[in-house]
Amino acid sequence: MLAQKPFNYLQVQLFRWSMYTILVVAFLLVGAYEVPIKKQLSDYTLTLSNFIHLQEISYALDSILKLHNPTLVNLCYRLLHACICASFISLYFRKKYVTKVTLIFYSLLLLLTFLLYFTAGVTQLSFLRIVAFRIDTLLISPMPIILLFASFRFLRQL
Repeated sequence: MLAQKPFNYLQVQLFRWSMYTILVVAFLLVGAYEVPIKKQLSDYTLTLSNFIHLQEISYALDSILKLHNPTLVNLCYRLLHACICASFISLYFRKKYVTKVTLIFYSLLLLLTFLLYFTAGVTQLSFLRIVAFRIDTLLISPMPIILLFASFRFLRQL
């Protein structure tokens, strides 16, 4: 006897669109409430640093990079933002290669930003800090989603 499908097409579509809505709302909320989120992340890292002495690592990175905000908090915020964006693209296209390309893209942006900030802090080259800031701004903007979405949508039509 054939087994019945657990969910019909309408239920799957409803679930998928509700997930899209949740991710878009999360993207907008993370962008709108950047300062309170960073404050909360700062409190968490301070609590965590009491347990594993992470504070010395964070202060060492801040002194090397000469950033105004704590490096660990900014990195956690960027990772949160990148995870939401990558989840949206991965959920929409539902293909392994799209997920891999998206994760590689966001990982390279994060790594490039961190390396440029580090190099600018060590070499005292201000133009590298400006380039890192521009890439950092690109990372938290909706532009990567738009670029990836358009490119994958175009590849799908080929």
